[in-house]
Amino acid sequence: TIMCDVDNPLCGPNGATMSYGKQKGGTAEVLEELEKGMENYRQVLLKTFGKDVNDIPGSGAAGGMGAAFSLFLLGEMKSGIEVVMDLMNFDQMLDGVDYVISGEGRADSQTLHGKVLYGIGKRCKKRNIPVIAICGCLGDGYEALYEHGITKFYATTDKELCEKQILANANDNFMKTAVRMFEDIKNGNIS
Repeated sequence: TIMCDVDNPLCGPNGATMSYGKQKGGTAEVLEELEKGMENYRQVLLKTFGKDVNDIPGSGAAGGMGAAFSLFLLGEMKSGIEVVMDLMNFDQMLDGVDYVISGEGRADSQTLHGKVLYGIGKRCKKRNIPVIAICGCLGDGYEALYEHGITKFYATTDKELCEKQILANANDNFMKTAVRMFEDIKNGNIS
């Protein structure tokens, strides 16, 4: 079993390179070159194994390790958050719960590809339990998570700061955000 936190394919607009390369420092030119290499790798795997890894959700995880583990190790890809929640009997733990509080360093469109907030939101939505997310920051596309069970977001940083500034004030920013969130819960301002 291969536990994976994203469902991205190996190649294409939602593939490993195009989804995660920029955040790793890749320029447009570098991403183009990397995507060519990934596509070549995909074609070699197709020729060797007779299977298109782009048809395997999560094959683009960890820079393409999902593809390698699926084919070379004959592994079965599973959503990591789903496996963990099943192992801990998450659904039973929701009995009698008023709110679920979770978080992520950055909530954005990538979160929709199977990350923790997405998995928790889906399960809680089925039970009509509000999910509150505390995140370091909110990026492009985070709003789509409202449709997948996240009720309210709190960001610990309100603007784009350099990593050094964020880390220097992380504890203080988190505490202030948590206090604001609990005040909202106490005053019934979560909807």
